[in-house]
Amino acid sequence: MELREARIIYDLLLESKHQTLVKQLIKNAVHYSSMRVEWYLSGNKERNEIDRDRTLSHNSFISSCNALSRNMENVGEDISWRQKIGTNREEIGDFACLINAIIGLNAR
Repeated sequence: MELREARIIYDLLLESKHQTLVKQLIKNAVHYSSMRVEWYLSGNKERNEIDRDRTLSHNSFISSCNALSRNMENVGEDISWRQKIGTNREEIGDFACLINAIIGLNAR
């Protein structure tokens, strides 16, 4: 997924009636992407120590995507974004990192 497409999805999420779930998704995205960077910058020993928490954080992000999508669907909101991010764990993780990038760019 490209940053441009992620920004379109991010803007769509901000329009949802489920802002509590949107905020949780964003927090989970930022937390996971931070852990992904920490893992990347670490040596093998540190990576082994980080792996479990990184996986749990990734699972939390995926769960928040699924929960938001279900709730949006229940009220007739567009959930095409969920299909666009797919089911591949790596690509979903990439989406979390793109959300973090979007927030960082918006904060300037």
